[in-house]
Amino acid sequence: MKHWYSACVRYRHAMPKRLHVLMPDDEFGALRAMADSRRMTVSEFVRVALRDAVAARSSDAPDRHIAAIRRAFGYQFPAPDIDEMLREIELGYRSTPPGSSSTVKNPNITRLGG
Repeated sequence: MKHWYSACVRYRHAMPKRLHVLMPDDEFGALRAMADSRRMTVSEFVRVALRDAVAARSSDAPDRHIAAIRRAFGYQFPAPDIDEMLREIELGYRSTPPGSSSTVKNPNITRLGG
């Protein structure tokens, strides 16, 4: 009896992916000039630039979030006392929306004034 085995290849690294970018000739020329000035191929120059962009975006994200939180703490918005806010919320639950003639659907909540 013959045994057929399927071959399974496992790579120790991720397989490279191809990225196709369309750009005008003048932009590509500028890109090639920048790569040439660094003695790099255009492909390597783009790979390095993309890695740098991702690293910069990843590393400054926590700093940007902390800065936004600090700015938010600096704002002062008018806010009522907590007891007043809770009372207003409760009044909102008990009232019927404007233009509505429906009755309160929750029997445990009675309507104010009637």
